Amino acid sequence: MEVEMAKLNLRRTRYSYHHDNRPNKEVDDKIGELLKGLGTIQEICNLVQRNVRPDQAQKVLDELKERYGWK
Repeated sequence: MEVEMAKLNLRRTRYSYHHDNRPNKEVDDKIGELLKGLGTIQEICNLVQRNVRPDQAQKVLDELKERYGWK
């Protein structure tokens, strides 16, 4: 249930922006898969850094860290 809520929250806040500033469903899905435990925090951070506009990436990572209590 917690994983589903995390995925829902990620989609709702539209973390994954392409360079044209529109949500990117493919990235949302990848982050959702990683949140299911198939990946590490580092993999999620790398995915965000590769797929989110540079001016948004750190904000997204900070929000994820705060939300999930990452160190």
